[in-house]
Amino acid sequence: MAEPARVTIGVRTYDRPLLLARAIDDVLAQTFDDWQLTIFNNGGDEGAVESVVERFTERLAGRANVISSEARLKPGAAVNAALPEPLGDFVVVHDDDDTWDPTFLARAVDHMSTAEADVAGVAVRLNKVEEHLVGDDRIEIDSIEPFNPHLERVNFQSVLICNPFPPIGFLVRSEAFREVGGYDEQLSSAVDWMFLLRVLERHRVDVIREILANYHLRPNATSSYGNIVSDQTTMRSSDAEVLDRYFERAMRAGELSPARVALAISQVDRENHERLNETLDLLRELHLVAGDIEFRTRQIHALLASHEETFRRLGKVLSPITKVARATRRMRRRP
Repeated sequence: MAEPARVTIGVRTYDRPLLLARAIDDVLAQTFDDWQLTIFNNGGDEGAVESVVERFTERLAGRANVISSEARLKPGAAVNAALPEPLGDFVVVHDDDDTWDPTFLARAVDHMSTAEADVAGVAVRLNKVEEHLVGDDRIEIDSIEPFNPHLERVNFQSVLICNPFPPIGFLVRSEAFREVGGYDEQLSSAVDWMFLLRVLERHRVDVIREILANYHLRPNATSSYGNIVSDQTTMRSSDAEVLDRYFERAMRAGELSPARVALAISQVDRENHERLNETLDLLRELHLVAGDIEFRTRQIHALLASHEETFRRLGKVLSPITKVARATRRMRRRP
């Protein structure tokens, strides 16, 4: 049996042929080409998926395979199905609607090749891209802005509060993926957050402090082309589900020490207070600067008003003199 490619890429898709085509093209645009791609059709139209993949047959050169499920699986189960054995050295989830910088795989693999053994993966900074569909064959970009521009490090304490990046920006060692049992197959959403928490229980995660991936959102889409994260009610519910499944159940089962959770939360709380105080200090400085600018602006306006009044009075004084001078010039011109 041939050795697997160095990177195993998993794409999960569901009735979004336009986005799937963009995702495949995005993978093919990578400067690093030692990869194997699995496309998991999560209960969607098999014919549509096959039609998209056929368009890239020559360029894919046998490096892709398609797996279809008749039933719609939960997100975590879909990820695991998209990353079947045998895996390469690294795995990465490329959701069908997200994209990479062409150098993402090259930079991430290069980083992990020299990383210490306890580093399970590497994350990157991302852009948030808002877009909308035009008909059935075109995507238009509405805005692009940094998603996590201040991402400096990833640790258990900070990830307790929120997930700092989506899967598109995270390359993981295959051993770490296997060790934590892949993605949680019971959760309805936020499976990438749960996965990251479980990885950080055992390993470190490095950060490349550059924007090398794009997280795409379509806030107004209501069909299969929409995003779960656009629904804030759903997101709050999924966050609560993760917290319950990861913390409360684990504590009740004796798998997780309440003291550890309390210590981690207190550390995050201290860090947040420090950031808040830094922000307040900056605001105070800005307030003082703004007050000084306002004071000086009033001084300048008063000075200009004073000069205006001076010129007005000077004009009144000079007016009769000017009239006499004009009359004198006229008299001199007479023969």
